[in-house]
Amino acid sequence: MVRTSLYQADSRKYRRIHNSLQSLIMIGSTSTTTTAALDSGKELTWQSVTLKAISCAITVSAMFTGY
Repeated sequence: MVRTSLYQADSRKYRRIHNSLQSLIMIGSTSTTTTAALDSGKELTWQSVTLKAISCAITVSAMFTGY
């Protein structure tokens, strides 16, 4: 009985670590892509920034939904 709870505690610990690292990877890749898109050399207008922000939000939502 005690051994089972130790395994469950370890499982929760490693699940939390895995989910944290996976979230870091997903958010980092989206942030990198969004930053590169904003640094395209073109003049930033409110339309282009809004479009890129919406695209970033949709990408993050899709990633977490798929995960």
